[in-house]
Amino acid sequence: MQKLIISILFSTTFVSVVWAQSFPVEVDLRFEEGQMAIDGDELKAEFEKKQMAAYRGEHLRIQLKAYSDCPIHEGKRMKIAAERAAYCENFLKAYFDQTTIELNTELFIRENCENSTADPSWCHVVIVLDGQQSAAPEPIPAPEPDPVPIDTTQLPTSLNELSQLNVGESLVLEGLNFQPGKHRILNEAKPVLKKLLTIMQENPTLQIEIQGHICCGKKGGEDGIDDETKKYNLSWTRAQFVYDYLIDHGIDKTRLSFKGYAMSQPLVYPEKTIQDQIKNRRVEVLITGK
Repeated sequence: MQKLIISILFSTTFVSVVWAQSFPVEVDLRFEEGQMAIDGDELKAEFEKKQMAAYRGEHLRIQLKAYSDCPIHEGKRMKIAAERAAYCENFLKAYFDQTTIELNTELFIRENCENSTADPSWCHVVIVLDGQQSAAPEPIPAPEPDPVPIDTTQLPTSLNELSQLNVGESLVLEGLNFQPGKHRILNEAKPVLKKLLTIMQENPTLQIEIQGHICCGKKGGEDGIDDETKKYNLSWTRAQFVYDYLIDHGIDKTRLSFKGYAMSQPLVYPEKTIQDQIKNRRVEVLITGK
C-alpha cells in the first residue's frame, strides 16, 4: 500500500538535553470517518490519563501523525488529515502554554481508494511526546509559611465553616490542588494549607482525619501511582502531605490522623467530564473530636 507523507516542522532554539526514561509518551486519538475535530473535554481527558500536564514548562519534542481514510469525496482526504493535524496542533500549544515545543507534523493519506471500504485504522491522530524532564527532585519538606499575610478573601468560604462542624461531619478542602500524579501541591494551594493551620491553632481541641481521594480510576480500592514514590498510594501520600505540614508547624499529632480512600468514595461516578474528575480528586477533613 502506498502512502503520501508531508512533513511540516515548527521549531524553536533547541538545546542538548538528556531525555528522561519516562519518555516517550504516546496518545492515540480516534476520529469518526470524515471527522476533523473531537470534543475538547474528551481530548483533555486523554491527556490527563497520561498525566501530560506534568510536562508543562519542559522543553518538549512532539511528533504528530495525522491519518485520513478514503471518504466518499476522495479529494478531501488531504484536507481531512490537515484539519485533524491543525486541530491537534492548536490544542497542544494551548495545553502546554509556555512550554518550548519542537513540533513535527506528518500527514498520511490512504491510497488505492477505488472500490475500498472504510478502514477505521486510518481515522486517527497519534501524538508522541518526548522531551527534557527535570531531574528527579530530592524529597522536599512541607513548605515554609510565606511571610506575606494570608488574604482570606481569596480562600473558599467553606473552609471557615470547619470549626463549626460536628463530630462525624466532613468538609472538602476546596482549592487544595496537587500536581498531576504527585503529592506536591500547586503554589496557589498554599494559602489553603495556611488557613487550615490557622483554624487548628485557634481551635486547640479540634481533632481531624485528613482523607485523600483520587479520580480517573475504577470505582473501588484501586489507588493511583505516585510518580515520586513509584507506589500505588497516591491518595495516601496526598493526605500525608497535609498531615506532615500541620505537624511540622506545631499541631500535636494526637489531634491528627490521615487515610487514603483511593476511588472508593467518588462524588461523581461514572466520570464523564474533566469537571467530574476534578470533583473526585480532592482532600477532605473529617471531624473526629472537639
